Amino acid sequence: MANWEFAAIVSDVGMWFLVKPAEVEPLRFTLSVGTDTPREIGPTFKWHHPMIWNNGIEESLRKVDRHNEAVRTNLAGGLISDEDAIKKRMEVKTNDLSEPNILYKSEDILTLVNMAGANGWEITGGLGLGRHPDGHPETRWRMMRREL
Repeated sequence: MANWEFAAIVSDVGMWFLVKPAEVEPLRFTLSVGTDTPREIGPTFKWHHPMIWNNGIEESLRKVDRHNEAVRTNLAGGLISDEDAIKKRMEVKTNDLSEPNILYKSEDILTLVNMAGANGWEITGGLGLGRHPDGHPETRWRMMRREL
């Protein structure tokens, strides 16, 4: 019996990708401010948007760093107390930062399919999420497979 490997063709930031999931899917992260109850953000499936998922978490980490730097500056300048600084400190924790496995990429989808096809990949069908609750047609990704 055949043993298959599957990947999805996705478009992101003007490029086409043949991509497999990251080691841990989906990305989830927790944002906490001071002693408040941490808030979970996600899930974000990295393979859907292989380029922008990383930019999103990196931007979140940058915002937290800027916020915490401002808190430290205000504390050093005597504008807030130690207690207020603890209450305002932000932290982001992720469940995993593994990246999606990008097998091929191209600005042209047909070039992408030809590159993958030359290495044994074949188009096999689509993967759908079903009809969206607000009536939009389902989101679909074209799938490719190759025999292992």
